Amino acid sequence: MDYIKRQSETIHIGNDWYRGYTIQGDVDLTHAKAVCKVRNSNDDLIVEADCHIEGNTVYVLIPAAKSLTIPKSVFKGFYDVFITSDTYSYKLVMGSVKIIHEISLH
Repeated sequence: MDYIKRQSETIHIGNDWYRGYTIQGDVDLTHAKAVCKVRNSNDDLIVEADCHIEGNTVYVLIPAAKSLTIPKSVFKGFYDVFITSDTYSYKLVMGSVKIIHEISLH
């Protein structure tokens, strides 16, 4: 695997942020783990997503409750999604994240 998808995203505080990334190619995901972290420009962790792998798809979720832990002073970050095992580590996706703190009450 030598392809990293670059994708800008938006997280709306108080809402689930859920993505699925399908892996193509000859990669054994049997004992793999997925990790997704959102960091600020100083590389400080803002929030870590809940990740799991089903078949050849990596699912990434930042639940609404976890998004509420993002400090109100943070409006921008950067994220990446990795899959790792004992024999490899691949970055699948990376990009910037816009963080919207306005919660609609309707």
